[in-house]
Amino acid sequence: MEDIDKDKIIKDVYYAPDGYSSMKNTLEAARKKDKRIKMEDVKKWFNKNVQRTTQLRGQNSYVAPEANFTYAADLFFITKPENLEYKIGLLVIDLFSKFCSVMMLKSKTPDIVLPALEQAFINLGGTPRVLVSDSEGALLSNELNKFYNKNNIQHIILRNHAGTAERMVRTLKSMIFKRLKHQPNKTWYEIIHECLVVLNYIRKSSSTNMIPNEARKEENWWKVKSNLEKHRLSSRKYPDVKVGDMVFLYRKRKNFEKEGQSIWTEKKHEVMRIEDIPHVGKLYYLDGVPHAVVRSDILL
Repeated sequence: MEDIDKDKIIKDVYYAPDGYSSMKNTLEAARKKDKRIKMEDVKKWFNKNVQRTTQLRGQNSYVAPEANFTYAADLFFITKPENLEYKIGLLVIDLFSKFCSVMMLKSKTPDIVLPALEQAFINLGGTPRVLVSDSEGALLSNELNKFYNKNNIQHIILRNHAGTAERMVRTLKSMIFKRLKHQPNKTWYEIIHECLVVLNYIRKSSSTNMIPNEARKEENWWKVKSNLEKHRLSSRKYPDVKVGDMVFLYRKRKNFEKEGQSIWTEKKHEVMRIEDIPHVGKLYYLDGVPHAVVRSDILL
């Protein structure tokens, strides 16, 4: 059976009044017309003709090779009461040990963010090889890029979310607000140290099964690595991308945007270069995109 004939049947089924359905339903309807049509035929047609609106199924997780190799950073905001001296927090977490640091900020300008980031690195035990963040502008300034380059830091910018850092922010905020409820005369930055002591020196991390301060000791790295590997997720399967391919780029939905609106750009970008970095993975350089992106941020 010619591919053109298969494609016509699949097209007719998909665009029928009772169509516009899933691959599974489209296959069932197409096989009523020709039983030789297979799921791979439907997938091939979908990839060419139906733009995906959501992320691929499954989830993959990253495991850092050792402590102080990969950090993740995220900003958070606590704006009430109005008279707070500090309304911004910069969280930095070591993705291996889960040891974290929080710096209070009065603004997001480079002259404030850069020294705070440097101090956070010191608090965590040293300058990392890799820093992961979302596309927060405060971490993308020219001043910070110069700092990254000077210290040989690979800054990986995620167009979606820096998951581990964001989860830690949610945990910290929960701890802060519970304490503020019973100590209303205090500010969040007066009790943040207490929260960090609990997280870094008392409470075990569920992913490492170890207290973060113990996890960052070199004699414990093999235990930490073993536990992290046990929790590693690798259920999302990506088709191979090569130089010259045209890909869609992830975009965040705007506030109040409907769920049916695609999370992928309408415009395709050409893959100009692919860099495979040991202990990090592949980074993709796209035409018209100012920084490298990770595989989860592109759709073939």
